[in-house]
Amino acid sequence: MGTHAALPGLFLFAEKGYSNALYMIRHMLQTSEEIKQGITIARKYITAKDYELREAALFLLQKYSTIDREAEQILVSVQKYKDELFIDVLKDASPEMALESLKKLRSTIAENYAEYEDVSFTINVLEQNKPQGM
Repeated sequence: MGTHAALPGLFLFAEKGYSNALYMIRHMLQTSEEIKQGITIARKYITAKDYELREAALFLLQKYSTIDREAEQILVSVQKYKDELFIDVLKDASPEMALESLKKLRSTIAENYAEYEDVSFTINVLEQNKPQGM
């Protein structure tokens, strides 16, 4: 992957939207400041047009943040691109945060599309996880 000395240069490339740099820094972050910088960059690209960049951002956020902190932006990405991986990640979100948005999204997708099944599965998981009376 590279030495820790390469991290400042990788941050520069990641900041400019190079997915490979973002993938690499995920494995190199050590200090709380580095982690904070990595999270900031990942949040910037979680809704990027380029799939590999979105994916790299998601992986970094999964490693160094929590789904509840990032669920809102992940939902934005899901609504824009309907990526299976992102939909699946939302299974771990709090039902209060994601359930209604996913139900609205599902209503816009034809039942014969794979994304409909992906969203439905995640909705089912969230409904099983929701507190009684919600």
